[in-house]
Amino acid sequence: MHYYAHHIGDLLKDTSHLSNEQLAVYMRLLWKYYLDEKPLENNLEMLAFAMRSDEKTVRLLLNHYFKLDGEFWRQTRCDKEIKKYHSKSEKAMNSANARWSKADAMRTHTERNANALADDANAPKNDANHK
Repeated sequence: MHYYAHHIGDLLKDTSHLSNEQLAVYMRLLWKYYLDEKPLENNLEMLAFAMRSDEKTVRLLLNHYFKLDGEFWRQTRCDKEIKKYHSKSEKAMNSANARWSKADAMRTHTERNANALADDANAPKNDANHK
């Protein structure tokens, strides 16, 4: 089964007992977590307002699907996906930096060759016809 299809299947299985409103709030909580790329602050009033819901619903969902860690609500799957995304992003950035460094080194070498040719072209000429 494709990775995302498996993830969607788990999500549907884990949330099949939620009402439509609860499911919408849960999805908004996940979207906020992913968009902010960090755990949710433990501020039920603020979260309820941001999720267009009430504190009771938000508290129920947080207690069921998230784990309170100090002042933040964490969700293991979100943390794992964000970490994987950052790892891929960092590898891509390092790869791009390596390519640019190589390109700069090649340009420097090419510029040296071009400068040598220019210097040679501007050098005084001593040929047999010169008096």
